[in-house]
Amino acid sequence: MAICYKCKGEITTTNKSIEHIIPNALGGRLKSANLLCRPCNEKLGSSVDIALSQKIPFALLLNVKRDNGDNYKILGRDEHNKEFYIQRNPNTGALEAEQKPEKPQERTLENGKKAKKFIGIKTITQYLESLKKKKPFLDIEEELAKVNWEQERGERNFTFYEEQLKGDLANRALSKIGLEYFLHKGGGALFVEDLIQIVFGNTQIVNGEIGAYYFQHRKDSIISLGANEVSHTLYLKGNHESKTLFCYIDLFSIYKYVILLSKNYTGIEIESLYCFDLLKQRDLSNEKTISFAGNEPPIYGYSENEMINTFQSSKLRVKKIAGLV
Repeated sequence: MAICYKCKGEITTTNKSIEHIIPNALGGRLKSANLLCRPCNEKLGSSVDIALSQKIPFALLLNVKRDNGDNYKILGRDEHNKEFYIQRNPNTGALEAEQKPEKPQERTLENGKKAKKFIGIKTITQYLESLKKKKPFLDIEEELAKVNWEQERGERNFTFYEEQLKGDLANRALSKIGLEYFLHKGGGALFVEDLIQIVFGNTQIVNGEIGAYYFQHRKDSIISLGANEVSHTLYLKGNHESKTLFCYIDLFSIYKYVILLSKNYTGIEIESLYCFDLLKQRDLSNEKTISFAGNEPPIYGYSENEMINTFQSSKLRVKKIAGLV
């Protein structure tokens, strides 16, 4: 019998859902139907997972194959610092941009009348629908026909959020990947109950040695990469003698983090490696060797500049492989 690790309810044929341990939007292929019931999965997917996916543009830029063809969006900015949602046209494959909705801007017309400026038809429609609740006889189609449309012309240059992952939601999303990989490999939820509370936003993450959970961008990879390899890598290790349980996470051979899942682990000995080549769509888990020994998390005292430089180098390497530079 499968139990949802959040609500502790039974996962049945009516409430089961497929959970991607690395989000599907990022090209994650490792999945399980025995981790979360549908309501708990939907709650995390609409907040934690999407916050991570929108800040990592490489699945979209590399056109990585995903489990389903649902289109998704990432955030970008134009040269005027306006935010846009970027996605691929499902028919042509071309990248398309739609400006992120903003609060309507009021302006005064030449005739002295007040007008509101909206971004996109969705924003106008939502405004009219809310107005209709106060004015039931309002004809939305008639009001839309009165709209003066302005088409902004000219090409735009977009920049994406390609920095190190920061913030509460990103931290919770990374914690969730490590947590679910542990549970997927047979670990017990009772050993990571504190982390479950963090993932669902009930407890704050404490960085450093004071708390049990921390994040640090690694300078190097713990596996050797092939010449043209862009992969997702997870390495899980738990040892009851040292009482440590951690998961190393490397997304797109760029974003490298170590997640300490528990500082007081008393479960079974566990060690597992997962590696998936995103460009060749191949599981490389059995072909990789870990360049790390010991039971303590592989975290080292690199300077901030060292980590930033290595992060930038990793990004450049992947862009060159994909022909983006």
